[in-house]
Amino acid sequence: MNWRALPRRAFPYLIAAAGGFLLSYAAVFLFAFPAEVLPDDGILPNVVGKTYEDAAALLQKAGFSAQQGESRFHKSIAANIVLQEDPPAGSRQKRGTNVVLALSAGQKTAEVPVTTNMSQQQARISIENTGLTLGNVMRTQVYGAFATLSLGMRILDGEGVEIDTLLAHGGMFRTAGVAQRLLAAAVGAPVAVSATAGEGGPWGMAVLAGLLAAPDDDLRTYLDGRIFAEAAPVVVEPDPADVEGYATFLGRYVAGLDIERVAATTPGLGD
Repeated sequence: MNWRALPRRAFPYLIAAAGGFLLSYAAVFLFAFPAEVLPDDGILPNVVGKTYEDAAALLQKAGFSAQQGESRFHKSIAANIVLQEDPPAGSRQKRGTNVVLALSAGQKTAEVPVTTNMSQQQARISIENTGLTLGNVMRTQVYGAFATLSLGMRILDGEGVEIDTLLAHGGMFRTAGVAQRLLAAAVGAPVAVSATAGEGGPWGMAVLAGLLAAPDDDLRTYLDGRIFAEAAPVVVEPDPADVEGYATFLGRYVAGLDIERVAATTPGLGD
């Protein structure tokens, strides 16, 4: 027997034996302690801001399931968008966990009731019973009065025309500050209102007629030097919050113009 060649012949058998032992150990370990080797939990993905369908698909891909929770009205987030998830995003949870998703129901809407021939108190109660407020209803009316003017100002802005100050005149400006402030938001420029602002159209026409008696003056010189020379107008700058609110209103106003066009061109619908 060649004792020197014996280890060399036995080496493959030792390798096979060691490999078999390791495989057996690994199999027993996997069956006895599966949780430690293959973890059954994971990190919840952030699905806030996604639609319910996209959120459910993302959660399912990560090993979780989606469950629709409460719906809440939201003034700026569209319906069916996830507002909140529970358990929260980023937490470690067992796979298969139900994730409850709170969804936006969109902006709360209500039909403005007819308040003709009601007292102010009766009108207020009738409006507030719908979930609206008298202040917001009146704000919408003023917004609507300035909508076409605001769209026209967009055209001027596109032409590079800049407004230093807009001089407001008309009956709605008799109540100091209210319409003036909203007009500043609508046109994005300072609005000046003088003491004669509530005189109305006939007064304005008489002022323009007086320009004919001053042929040497242009309109600006005539108004600044003769009509408003002693006036002390109150100037209001656009408020950022009002500008943002009006932009939201105007976007919806423009979106509704197509409905107006259909109503005007469909026989019997506009009658």
